[in-house]
Parts: sequence; C-alpha cells; structure tokens
Amino acid sequence: DALKNVTTGSNNTAIGFFAGEALTTVSENTAIGSYALAQATTAPRSTAVGYKALFTTTTEGYNTAVGWGALQASVSNANVAVGHQAMKQATSANDSVAVGSNALYSLTTGASNTAVGMGAMQNATTANQNTCIGKKAGYDLSTGFLNTAVGQDALADGTTCENAVAVGASALLKLTTGGSNVGVGQGAGKEITTGAGNTCIGNEAGSN
Repeated sequence: DALKNVTTGSNNTAIGFFAGEALTTVSENTAIGSYALAQATTAPRSTAVGYKALFTTTTEGYNTAVGWGALQASVSNANVAVGHQAMKQATSANDSVAVGSNALYSLTTGASNTAVGMGAMQNATTANQNTCIGKKAGYDLSTGFLNTAVGQDALADGTTCENAVAVGASALLKLTTGGSNVGVGQGAGKEITTGAGNTCIGNEAGSN
C-alpha cells in the first residue's frame, strides 16, 4: 500500500508497509519503513526513515526524521530528528534539531531548539531557543529559554531557567529556575539551584 493514493505527485519514494500511503498530489518525499509518513497527504519535501517516522504529519513539510518513532506525533514544519524516538512527541514544535536517542523526546510546542546527544533536552516541553549538546545536557529543561549547555549533564536539572550558559560536564547541574547564570568548567556552579546572575569559571568553581 505504499504510495497507493498518489494522483499527480512526482519524484516520491516509499518503501514499507503503508509508507507514504496517504500522499496524493505532493512531490519529492521519501518514506522508508512501516507507517513512515503514513498519514501525510500534501506534506512537501519530507524525509522519513524508520518505523512510524513522521507518522502523524499531514500537510506540514520540510521535515527530516530518521529513527524508530522519530517525529512520530509531529504536525510541525522544518524539523530535523535523528535517533531512536528523537522528537517523538513533538506536535507543533518548529525549526528544531534533535540528534541522539530520545533527544527532545517530550517537546510539544517549543521551537528553535537544538539538542545533540542521548537524552539531550529529553523532558523539554515548551522550551524555546535553547542549545544543548552532550549526553543529557538540558535533560529536564522543560519551559526554559535562551539557554546554552555543552557537556554531559550540563544544566541537566534546569526546568524554567533562562539565559544560562553552562560549559563543561555537570556545569550548572542543579540549576532549576535561576536566570543569567554562567558556569564554565567541569562542575562549575553545580550546586546553584535558584540563584541568578552568578558567574563561576573553573573546575568545581562555586561548588561545595
């Protein structure tokens, strides 16, 4: 049943059970895997590789989903999700990049986020304009915005914090709701929880 409903569409590729099954007049899509792009009708220029990748998308386009369940719930545009369940629950999230198993897994309506690493920003829901690179970087960053975290577990406990910069493994690890904090170095500022305007530079700086 792959591509069985295409009428005037062209240059589409579908391989797998019900892959691209609902596509009609749209062109230049690639669906590989069971139920990949299965509900898309006029979604333009999308690539879905993996079981149920981009499964829910209908008319939204310019998405790339590679991995089991990647962007499965998406009805959004211009996202890149690579990895097992990357951006799986994203609904109307736009312009985001998730690379790694479970990266941006829980994101629903947040936009313009970049998460690279296993579990990076995994529990983010409506977070916006964050960049988190490293295993579980920004793991609990749910509604925070304009944060940068680089390193394993950097800003991992952050929930609603904003304008934070955490560079180094476990930097600003326990920060939850503080604003405008900077931690550079392994474990820098990792004991800060709700403080604001702190700058910690150096390994374990500002830690007990």
